[in-house]
Amino acid sequence: MASSLASKIRTVPNATSAPQDREYTVLTITEIAKILRCSKAHVSNALKGKVPGIPPLTHFALGRRKLVKREWLDRWMEANKIQC
Repeated sequence: MASSLASKIRTVPNATSAPQDREYTVLTITEIAKILRCSKAHVSNALKGKVPGIPPLTHFALGRRKLVKREWLDRWMEANKIQC
């Protein structure tokens, strides 16, 4: 009886153990700056659309904190890549 009950119980993922898939990853300005190898000020300017020739980076704000989904950053980088 106990073994049949145990086989019917599914484990529910913990809210703090989010999957590490790119679509679920949320990045801070500091993390974006590390990925792009630029300053936090430059990332902040990119979020606001103040970098000439580059469209604003999609983001959302939680108070003063600006966050970007990894998926959005990947799309933004792909759309703005330049062939050398």
